[in-house]
Amino acid sequence: MEKALLTAGILIVPTILLVIGFKMTGRKVELAPLLWAGFACLVYFLLLRSRGAIPNPGFMDELGLNWFGKTLSIAGTIAILYFLPRVGFRAAGLTWKQDKDSLDAVIRTGGIILLVSTGAAFLIATTPNTSVENLLWQATMPGLDEELFFRGLLLLLLHQAFGKGLRVWGAETGWGFWLVVVIFGLLHGVTVQDGGPAVNFWVILSTGFIGFVVTWMRERTGSLVVPVLFHNITNVAQAFV
Repeated sequence: MEKALLTAGILIVPTILLVIGFKMTGRKVELAPLLWAGFACLVYFLLLRSRGAIPNPGFMDELGLNWFGKTLSIAGTIAILYFLPRVGFRAAGLTWKQDKDSLDAVIRTGGIILLVSTGAAFLIATTPNTSVENLLWQATMPGLDEELFFRGLLLLLLHQAFGKGLRVWGAETGWGFWLVVVIFGLLHGVTVQDGGPAVNFWVILSTGFIGFVVTWMRERTGSLVVPVLFHNITNVAQAFV
């Protein structure tokens, strides 16, 4: 229960603050997409954390990581994209097509950030995990699941709610960009320990920065392909440090 309440607070509080900021400056907020975003978050986290409530398939019983929960959350996100009005796969970035003249800048930037972030992790982290299961997990599930939901469905709904009109590092975007980055960092860096919240500022900053990079990649290319690849390659690299 504490973890559910903490997750709800991380999702709701920054969103309410942004809505208040919009109202105070006379800008319009579309409430319907915002409500759908709340529904999507509820479905996503219920499926992601369904371990124990929904029995794992037998062949997954011996696996240590939450493969089934991630698979369910991916399926749930795809189902919402399919059935929800005013959204769709192409609008959420599920396309191989990249925006014109975007790949060179994104690949160069991603390569530099990958080297810097992995080097920083090497200096700070001391717990490599190179088990076969962990490497397979890091190479597939985090990028597929989190990019599809956060940079795909959620970002699309937030743009419908708050509009666009911002330019971030050459990418046309909106305030939903920053909301996704903040939420992504907080979800990784604020946890429950001993019945109360525990804050890891390094995790918030480092994950928030990677969240900024992949959200920018999504907006700059118009596709989730590069964000998914960058996310998973980064995770695999950091599994060795």
